[in-house]
Amino acid sequence: DVKFMFMTDIHADEARLTDAVKRFTSWGGEYISAILNGGDTVYQKLPDGLDRYYDQIDTPDIPLSSTVGNHDAWSALSVLETDPVVVYNAIIAPIVSSTGIVQPANAATNGYNYYYKDFNNTVRLVVIDCMYWDTTQLSWLESVLADAKTNGLHVIALTHCAFPWANMQT
Repeated sequence: DVKFMFMTDIHADEARLTDAVKRFTSWGGEYISAILNGGDTVYQKLPDGLDRYYDQIDTPDIPLSSTVGNHDAWSALSVLETDPVVVYNAIIAPIVSSTGIVQPANAATNGYNYYYKDFNNTVRLVVIDCMYWDTTQLSWLESVLADAKTNGLHVIALTHCAFPWANMQT
């Protein structure tokens, strides 16, 4: 049995974050397989950045899966952050060790802000990076989906926006 808690567009709003933490706490870890964050955790650059968010929502028992939103990639880090490695270090790196995610080779070096995680050998969560979409990610996604199909896994895709609207490189 796989159950997710989904939240998105917190936009550094203290009330939204408090509500998400309250709901998570009341449901208890035994009922939640993972917390899914749909992006836009921040809105404008904060003195403590994303650390405060991760400190409040992080739990050793429940993996946190985050995708990059436009405000995470842009206004949280700079006026227009064009370096996906900087975004990787802010959004993905803090959750890598505690979540058991599967990343493409050299994800940290290349700023690949996408990954997948399997739950109970039945569900594959695929996190897509709509902010830095390119043919490398497309090839990776095709491979990950083909593997999920071969292994009879259901697939849930997590992305901030429904289309790659940033730097499509062909």
